[in-house]
Amino acid sequence: MVLRWRDLRGRTLLVRFLERRGRGSQKALAETLGTTDQVVYSWTIGLRRPGRDYRETLEIATGIPRASWMTSREQREERARIQRAEEARAKRCSPPGEVAN
Repeated sequence: MVLRWRDLRGRTLLVRFLERRGRGSQKALAETLGTTDQVVYSWTIGLRRPGRDYRETLEIATGIPRASWMTSREQREERARIQRAEEARAKRCSPPGEVAN
């Protein structure tokens, strides 16, 4: 068994969240998310990580930021995409004849 996602901050935060809530919290969270407690368990041990759809729901249910489930590489790639989008928007919004920074 490869615990590929063990070092993600989201996993650590989820484990803390469940520990604070005590017995039965993993099953309760799974029911809230519409999944099984086996899936939640696989997230807590780092075997799997939540897909993007579950990350948003987890953030709402637990307060764990969805970005905490991303690798550092994914975070860098996302920041680059956001920067490119912001630069493109700035160019589109420039008055005619003016070049945006």
